[in-house]
Amino acid sequence: GSSSSGTGGGHGRGYEEVPSFVPSRATGRMNLGMLRRARGDDDDGDDESDLVEEACAHLARGRPDAALSCLEAALASARDRVGRARLAIENRAYLLARNSAPSLPEVDQEAYDVRLRSRLESAASDAADLLNNAGVVRESCGRHSEAESCFREALDVYRSECRRHEGSGDDDVDRTVDNLVRGGIASRSEGRRDALHGEADALRDEAAERSGGPGEEAAARRLR
Repeated sequence: GSSSSGTGGGHGRGYEEVPSFVPSRATGRMNLGMLRRARGDDDDGDDESDLVEEACAHLARGRPDAALSCLEAALASARDRVGRARLAIENRAYLLARNSAPSLPEVDQEAYDVRLRSRLESAASDAADLLNNAGVVRESCGRHSEAESCFREALDVYRSECRRHEGSGDDDVDRTVDNLVRGGIASRSEGRRDALHGEADALRDEAAERSGGPGEEAAARRLR
């Protein structure tokens, strides 16, 4: 399923007004669809939405560590929902295999199966959104390798659990791909900077052993 344009993906559910918060540069790269998606009475993801909104408020005030704590708490909750939804599907398949499933009209059986799958995709979509958002915050803190891992996991969840793919008009998935590309470039740049710093330190030590202070200038010239 594709998402609507703007800050979040629709993925087959209705919309409510987005809670207001002061935007930050980081929020422009976050997937905030769960703030917009209207939830039924049986969907317990509302607390996660509150945590995402709180995380955005922390980012707007320059508190990325607090924002990340909120996102991690929301992600733990979403993963729990994914696990419960997957278990319900597995239990259903087990009962059907044993001919022990509750007796329902054929139409109701199909509708029930669709609902179970929809609950799994909904929870997995929220988990993927949260993984992307946690990656954005980690990258803003300079934790590039951790951010890249988050983006990769988010993309895997979108593809495998949600059947959502890049290049299909799904803004959330496309945004995550963009974040992954940017994060990979930043991670490689960080690695290159670390390597250069290490080389500089080694050259300075070597020059200091040979000739003292002036050797540092020579080492710096060699690096250039």
